[in-house]
Amino acid sequence: MRMNNDLKADKTLNIEGLSDIRSGQVAMDTLDKMTPGQILKVITRDYNSKKTLPLLCDNSGYRLLSIKEEGGYIYLTIQK
Repeated sequence: MRMNNDLKADKTLNIEGLSDIRSGQVAMDTLDKMTPGQILKVITRDYNSKKTLPLLCDNSGYRLLSIKEEGGYIYLTIQK
C-alpha cells in the first residue's frame, strides 16, 4: 500500500464529523455506486476510520491504495 495521496480521484467524499461506523457505511455505499476501477478519495477526522475503512475494503473486495494523515485529517484513497 502506498502512503502518498498523489492519485487522481474520480470522486471525493468528505465524511468528517461522522462516526467511524457511519463513515464506513457512507463510504461503502458510495463505492457500491461507482464503476469498477474508479478511485474514491475519502476525507475524515475520525482516527478509528483509519482502521475500520481498510477492514471494510478488504471485506468488500475494494483496494486501499493509500492512507495519509495531515493537519488533523485522514485521507484514504480506495479503488473499486
